[in-house]
Amino acid sequence: MALLLQNISRLSQSPRLVVSNLSPMQQRFRARKGTRERKEKKKVKKEVIKQPWMPIKKTKTKGVVVSPRVNDELLTEPPDNVWFLKDYKRPVYSFAEALGMIREVYHPTVYNQPKSLVNAYIELDLRTAKKTKFVERFTRLVGIPYPYDHGEERTVIAFCKNQEIVREANDAGAQMAGGTQLIKAIEKGQIMLPDFQFVVAHPDIIPELVSLRYLMRKNFPGLAHGTLSTDVAGLVRKCLTGVRYSSMKHEIEQDYGWVDTPLGRISMETPHLEANLIELLKDIEAKKPRRDNPFITRVMLSTPLLTEKLWIDWKKYLGETPELDSDDEDEKEAAV
Repeated sequence: MALLLQNISRLSQSPRLVVSNLSPMQQRFRARKGTRERKEKKKVKKEVIKQPWMPIKKTKTKGVVVSPRVNDELLTEPPDNVWFLKDYKRPVYSFAEALGMIREVYHPTVYNQPKSLVNAYIELDLRTAKKTKFVERFTRLVGIPYPYDHGEERTVIAFCKNQEIVREANDAGAQMAGGTQLIKAIEKGQIMLPDFQFVVAHPDIIPELVSLRYLMRKNFPGLAHGTLSTDVAGLVRKCLTGVRYSSMKHEIEQDYGWVDTPLGRISMETPHLEANLIELLKDIEAKKPRRDNPFITRVMLSTPLLTEKLWIDWKKYLGETPELDSDDEDEKEAAV
């Protein structure tokens, strides 16, 4: 027992070995003054700066840029009923002939979709009197003589003072119609304007309606948009049954534009579809800028399931129309 106590006392008197995870060569010093500031500045420089939109340059595009326009003036007529499209002129059909070909494809023995839509593909020349200026994109609503089931749920709000006109607007299908009281309800937030897709108005209520211009913005009723008239009931019917279309512009060739919009159903009668096309062409021609060249260059018929577009003879549908400038229309709307 005495020997055990002696050994324990010896161990307690011997130096202890201390183990540390730190390397004896490791040294830590404070960073130089301004190091953190320099790092923060570098982070700021790395932030991506949003550049303004610039038109695409042809030199930056990959491969050969193919023009969307098809020019076959120098080509000859096809000698047979089978030919290569790139080597000969494309045939131009009448509206009835082109529609008959489309109906053959959608016949019950083929696709069996007699209620499919018929689209009009209209090419535009967007050049103006200035070489560097082109017609901007536009969206319009045109009333057609023979409406069809477009499958959309549209909502219309009408503004007018006369109670008789309010009743006519409601009978025409407006979800809401009224005058000064309706404007006050919107200002108080009791009625939300975004719930309505179309806004139409009578000219006599425009002074009171100006207080809501900041809410409506582009939907503010105007002559250029076709949403301001004394026939409010007619405007409501046009918004509910009309054709709403938008023009598109090519990214590289800024002078090339097009409109692709439905005309009706294949099951409709041929004269009815043709009448709808005439109204659409007249409405597009109203956006023609001041210049001698034609605004509409080509009209084709197409369908959602087919990639082929049939060229039709459309020039007979347009007579002499006044040359209107889109800038002048905007000025008239602003004056209202």
